[in-house]
Amino acid sequence: MKMAITRNFRTTLTAMLILASAITLTSTTTAAPAANAIEREKIFTKVPYLQSPGPDRMTICWETDRNTPGTLFLGKNGKYERSIGPITPERIDVFLGSDRYLYTARLTDLTPGTQYQYRVQIGTSPSPLYTFKTFDPANPSVSFIMYGDSRTGHENHTRLASRFLAHDPAFILHSGDLVSSDSFRNWGKQYFNPMAPVIPRVPVLPSIGNHEGSASNYLKYFHLPQPERYYHIESGPVFVLTLDADKTSKHDDQYAYASRALANSDAPWKIVLLHEPMFNVGGHRHTWDGKEAYLPLFRKHKVDIVVAGHSHIYERFHPLVSRDDPSSWAIQHITSGGGGAPLHDPAENHPMLAKTAKEYHFITAAATPNTLTARTINIDGQTIDTFTLRKQNGQQNIPLAKTRYEEETG
Repeated sequence: MKMAITRNFRTTLTAMLILASAITLTSTTTAAPAANAIEREKIFTKVPYLQSPGPDRMTICWETDRNTPGTLFLGKNGKYERSIGPITPERIDVFLGSDRYLYTARLTDLTPGTQYQYRVQIGTSPSPLYTFKTFDPANPSVSFIMYGDSRTGHENHTRLASRFLAHDPAFILHSGDLVSSDSFRNWGKQYFNPMAPVIPRVPVLPSIGNHEGSASNYLKYFHLPQPERYYHIESGPVFVLTLDADKTSKHDDQYAYASRALANSDAPWKIVLLHEPMFNVGGHRHTWDGKEAYLPLFRKHKVDIVVAGHSHIYERFHPLVSRDDPSSWAIQHITSGGGGAPLHDPAENHPMLAKTAKEYHFITAAATPNTLTARTINIDGQTIDTFTLRKQNGQQNIPLAKTRYEEETG
């Protein structure tokens, strides 16, 4: 739970949203210092990063080591249209170190499917110019990235992240274990630094991993759709439900939330993101304890893909159906845990497996109403796996020979 000061800060900040008179991007008001001045002066301890995306909203956060009010300028088509500020930051008490100050700006009433430009200013020092794009419900296609378990391997994570923007993702899904532990220093070194070129431009939507522990700092840094530990988003033809793997019972609040969210979505493609896999034959060989409760729910509401991490390997299973009902909805289960942490050994020649690899990797996917095509790319930029799912009138188009019966794993 965030501190009361955070709640009060957000409420105050929302009230600060004002429409300013248009100011050109080349105006001396906003661009007096060089565009890279704020980076050269190292004012940012965490660069601006995008949160809580939607068709008409975006949240932008950043962190500095200066207790100085900040301002965010937002515009499009070459002109600034809004200024938000002065923003009073939230103080973060750093044990045995200099304090940090976290700024949060909530943007509302945005136009769907629109590219915006923004700059933040600390005192008199402006940041570089960044851009982001709001979700577009009317767009029949969307591209996105999936990966997980970056953790201690920040050098590997940096190399993977350097390839993300080339795929023009609308959002990035991280299956958890972003850090080795939920400490302040780990968040900077293991997550924010490797992702610095990406997060000012593309929102990252994570699930909580076991290494996030109590998730105190996780919930401080991430401003996710309510109720935050689990949530859902929709972009174009894709619906994503993110779960907290610690919640495993059909009697808890998460299960009720998941049931409603899945039932209310008519998106062509439904994806579930969580940290612990439902099927896992390599690495930890661990099966999520919530599998018994949730797997029937996923079949009932026609979930297409379940993507998880935890085991530091790549596993893609054949589309799996119930042994008790071979005509049941087939689900594509994927373990994507090659985001940077030390790799595990995969299993070989398991009948449920379509592809496995001991490689650092991420998955880039492109979806339309009738197809979802994914490529798995390793740290050197090579494609190590690809697959396409197809639908016709909302029904799966998977040959029976391509499916496998579910077997117990873990």
